[in-house]
Amino acid sequence: MDRATRRALSALLLLAAGSTAWASTPTPELLDRVPSEQAVDLTRLDWIRPRFSPDPAERAHWQALLGWAEAARRARTAALRDSLRTRGVDAAALPEACYGDRRCGLILDAEATAAAFDDWPAFEASARDAWPYVLGLRRAVEIVSQVQAPAPDADDAGTLAADLQRRAINDQILRYALDGVPGREMTPGDPLYATYAFALGDDVRRLDADNAAFAAQLMRRHDGWPAPTALPEQAQAQLWLLVQHADQRPDLQHAALLAMQQRHAGGPMPTRYGFLYDRVMLKLDGRQRYGTQVTCIEGRRAPQPLEDAGQVDALRAELKMPPLREYLARFPDCATAP
Repeated sequence: MDRATRRALSALLLLAAGSTAWASTPTPELLDRVPSEQAVDLTRLDWIRPRFSPDPAERAHWQALLGWAEAARRARTAALRDSLRTRGVDAAALPEACYGDRRCGLILDAEATAAAFDDWPAFEASARDAWPYVLGLRRAVEIVSQVQAPAPDADDAGTLAADLQRRAINDQILRYALDGVPGREMTPGDPLYATYAFALGDDVRRLDADNAAFAAQLMRRHDGWPAPTALPEQAQAQLWLLVQHADQRPDLQHAALLAMQQRHAGGPMPTRYGFLYDRVMLKLDGRQRYGTQVTCIEGRRAPQPLEDAGQVDALRAELKMPPLREYLARFPDCATAP
């Protein structure tokens, strides 16, 4: 393993253990009511109620909570930029986010969700209507975890395979669930979807945090990206999926990118490397190489900014990716899935 990869891996725990106590921002009165460990309960959202209150004192409590979250977001971003800078990575373009502080993300999401409602009764009614859908999906995740539990007599390899399978399936269940409320036609501004996505979005955040910690531990155990002899193809793909979705841990994603480069040095890079490269570099540099990260521009699918638009198809071919035009054609219409 080269020095850059080793330094990147050794810094993961340090950043993850970073303090969430922001010395310059007083602890707001509402903070203790924001879930820190347990899942969001859509029938117990009284901590958001002051946001709608006509009482200036109650609204001030909400503004203090929001100010704390915004300060936490700035502090987490600055800490991550500094951590990356110490390993020689220019992260000045890293977008501001809560990066691993669950309550910070939850508070800011609550503000964004509440902004779609005129008053507390409307918000509360939407949350109540969304709750059965959220419970159903959480039950699906529980069932997968039970079904995918390793056999009592499984060896270490069997236990790891079952664990990766469970994590990958649950990742996909929750992410596909965010595409829309099951059995309900998507309509712009659907209030039920707003609170449904608020709860499930936090479930994804919690799942991603756990999966990122698991992936970092697995990489440390293998002193980098696991060799194919140590981790079979399906397990490699599942580990990559966990890292690819660890957007709250760009430090881990960058370390994994370096580890993949080291593992495949002198040979062809796997297609998955291109997706991870683009995911990482869009955060750090604002540009991608292979065009895997897509957006909508004027109602049409388009890649996010490219390093070299003229060479993108040649670069994609090196990783056995189809031409960019074919890749973009696979995505749903922007009008139905922006």
